[in-house]
Amino acid sequence: MTGKTTSTAFLKDVVAYVDVWSASRTEDYSDPFIQQLMDMGAEVSKTLNKQVTHVVFKHGRPSTWKKAQKMGVRIVSVHWVARRSFSAEMYLSESSIDWVVDGAAP
Repeated sequence: MTGKTTSTAFLKDVVAYVDVWSASRTEDYSDPFIQQLMDMGAEVSKTLNKQVTHVVFKHGRPSTWKKAQKMGVRIVSVHWVARRSFSAEMYLSESSIDWVVDGAAP
């Protein structure tokens, strides 16, 4: 299959919580990523709860990071979201070093 898939639900099994901020942590940049995830069929939660499967994280709150780690939720970078939107047919593993946020606390 070439080009983008016509299905917009290829992330239908994902429940995401998005915590994306500017490097100065003064501006919340979550909205574009929330929209991308919803366009790909993911559900987006306003709270980090037990239904959440993925946390999209960049310069986010340390409390989000700690809670996600404690819950065992996959913490992925904004690059994971961006690549998924451009590569709908291709499975991108959350365990890939390019997509997962490194183990260092924010």
